[in-house]
Amino acid sequence: MTPDSLTVLDRCAPPLVIALLAAIGTLAATPAPVAAAAAGPQHLVVTLVDAVDDDRPLVVYLAVDGEAAEVSAAFAVAPAFNRRPHDVDARGLKIADGRIHGPVAVTINPDPWVPEDGRPIACRFELDLKRNGDAISGSYHGLRGGTEVRGAARGSASPAPADDADRRIRLGLPGALLKLFEARGPNWRYALDMDLILPMAGGRVRHARFETPIPDYRGYSAIVQRADLQQQGSTLSGQVEVMVDYGSQGTQRLGLPRTELHRYDLRLMVIGDAVAGRYDVAVGDRTARRVPCLGSVSYEPPPQPRCSIAWLRLHGAMRNDWPVLLNLSLAHPQKVHGFAWAPRYNHQPHGVDASGLTLDGDRLHGQVTVHISPDVYKPPEWFSMDFDLDVRIERGELVGRFSGVDDGRRREGAITGELRAKREAIVPIGQAAPASDAHADGDGDARSITGCRLQFGWSLRGGRSAPDHHLVVEVDLDAGRPTRIEPINPADRDAFKAESPSAQLTFDGDRLTGEVAFKITDGRVATGRYHYRIEAIVDGDRLIGFWRGTHNGEHILTRSAKLDGHVTTGPAPTSR
Repeated sequence: MTPDSLTVLDRCAPPLVIALLAAIGTLAATPAPVAAAAAGPQHLVVTLVDAVDDDRPLVVYLAVDGEAAEVSAAFAVAPAFNRRPHDVDARGLKIADGRIHGPVAVTINPDPWVPEDGRPIACRFELDLKRNGDAISGSYHGLRGGTEVRGAARGSASPAPADDADRRIRLGLPGALLKLFEARGPNWRYALDMDLILPMAGGRVRHARFETPIPDYRGYSAIVQRADLQQQGSTLSGQVEVMVDYGSQGTQRLGLPRTELHRYDLRLMVIGDAVAGRYDVAVGDRTARRVPCLGSVSYEPPPQPRCSIAWLRLHGAMRNDWPVLLNLSLAHPQKVHGFAWAPRYNHQPHGVDASGLTLDGDRLHGQVTVHISPDVYKPPEWFSMDFDLDVRIERGELVGRFSGVDDGRRREGAITGELRAKREAIVPIGQAAPASDAHADGDGDARSITGCRLQFGWSLRGGRSAPDHHLVVEVDLDAGRPTRIEPINPADRDAFKAESPSAQLTFDGDRLTGEVAFKITDGRVATGRYHYRIEAIVDGDRLIGFWRGTHNGEHILTRSAKLDGHVTTGPAPTSR
């Protein structure tokens, strides 16, 4: 039987983070440590193709008891439709002799966007599935609302993990900052969500964190003071206490204090690679109950530091006790580099001098300087902040302290964070390689970086609409030298005419630095000479970093100085 306290989910709260849903939308459960033999508890993950709408599948998660072969917990997600967990009643499902068949009732819950009428959709499906080893295949038919649907079904089965198996849960809590959420301020549908990160080892939570999913935009900081959770089979429940520092963001008009204790009671199901359930929250005299929540779970070991980007939050590091966030590549222990955010100060990525930092085994320590630059929302102001960091790496979590000076005041505080695995390098030396260096691929052919696409975002002045401000620069490389430089508007190549383009790009390990310049003589943006300096981390074939630019010698103050893009590889040039 499916416990009512676990499967009946309410309709309220804003959408969850897209990154979480990408993990949840997989068609098979992540392999996990085995709790019992094949006859023991099982996790089934079954995708009903086109069950929600054309090209929109429904993924059903089922926890099955070993001896009775009954469903003990269940939920569903429809990641291409909306961002809510959906209720599942699978009490009529029969599981025996390699067959999985019978009725399943699903209530598709609304999120703030879809369905447009905000009403749940009642569904009833008949499943006819066969299990062949770990593979599940078959068909379904039934009703989605009043519409008949039928189609293929496929999925997988895996042994349920042991209760004390190491795992890492990332749970999205919609509307978690309750008082701000109730006030319905700007972007309330998503900007007041929070992520609860729960690394678990030996059945215990270690170094839990509470983070905003959009750190470059929201200045909230939080310290988890207590995380008391217990795993029993597919059920995870308990309480988490978090001291939230609003950073004075949205609190003045509401008369709220700077910090408030938030208590969260969680009742969750953990099945396969997903976690879903509901939470209660209490903040002072305000409460919300039975709020749906959704997230992902991974049983993979944490990434090795040299294959990671270190994401660090320095709590209260700058003026007004606002946080500073660091994104640092650890690919080369003596050449740590990256960029920073000061999300309560402005919305820009900022330059970082991390040459004083060293990675020694599981310790990251030394000095880092953050160079703050202005954006369009604040008066022009440039200044730097120096920090001494001492950080321990514990199973992928980052824990430590900092000290430093900003605005004439010495500051000290906690550091929290995590290692985020980098993508597989497309040029196999460490994490990247100089564009002119050749390396052999799996077939023995030498390869090198042959080009890059640099996406500048809000980087051009003038323009009649938002898309006019966007810029992409395509660069082809031959032995590290640019052979083609083409500035374009990615939505309309006729948006402007660029002349005399130039570029100088340098790859040093997984660090890209350089300059790009050109002259716009005609188009829907301001004409004149544009010049940009760039810096980025090479993450597999992706680029993540920032830019600084001028137009006719004047600084470009922008909404966002993010730099995105990717690099390409090809056969290395022969010796000349």
